[in-house]
Amino acid sequence: MGSMTWFELFERRCEEHRIDPKRITLEVTESSSQGGKVLALEILSRLRLKGFLLSIDDFGTGFSSLETLYRLPFGELKIDKQFVFDLIKSPEARTLVESTIGLARKLGLKICAEGVETEEVFRELRHLQCDVAQGYYISKPIAADAVSAFFVKWDAAKAIRGNSASSKLKVIQGLLADILTGPNDEDDATVVVSSPSDGMAVESGRTSYRSCRR
Repeated sequence: MGSMTWFELFERRCEEHRIDPKRITLEVTESSSQGGKVLALEILSRLRLKGFLLSIDDFGTGFSSLETLYRLPFGELKIDKQFVFDLIKSPEARTLVESTIGLARKLGLKICAEGVETEEVFRELRHLQCDVAQGYYISKPIAADAVSAFFVKWDAAKAIRGNSASSKLKVIQGLLADILTGPNDEDDATVVVSSPSDGMAVESGRTSYRSCRR
């Protein structure tokens, strides 16, 4: 961030290889974004105008986090892993994570949590409406040619989790709640619950169902 030479070279390489800037996210630490402040602001602004997504890395560990958010054109905020590690066991860490997510949303920023290593933390971040999770719970770094196979396995594991007994119980509880709170003129309705192979559609963690009348 202290020299315009890197930016000009990076821009030329992207043009030569016809790379769409929207497909690239550049992660910048708070400390490096402050180097030569005026020049750093110019470089980051030009990158943003070109369409690159700028992500502020390790947010919360610097000395001027709010100033960085206010002055620089970032589109994504990454919560430092030290806060994510302690999310479940520390009320203070949870408060910081929850507040950071709320702040990012109000500023229109995408939010990513680093250091997600357990399903418990993953689920809690989803509950807090965090956009993206990064960490060993999802995957360790892998080679580019292994990415497609990874997503096949991930989708298969997701389907298995979605077909677990606890998930089915939640579906049934939801159906019963709908019946109990529905109009009184549907007393003669029969609700059919079946497995995914029998036609139950599951998408993005939400289950759709059909009710049949006798």
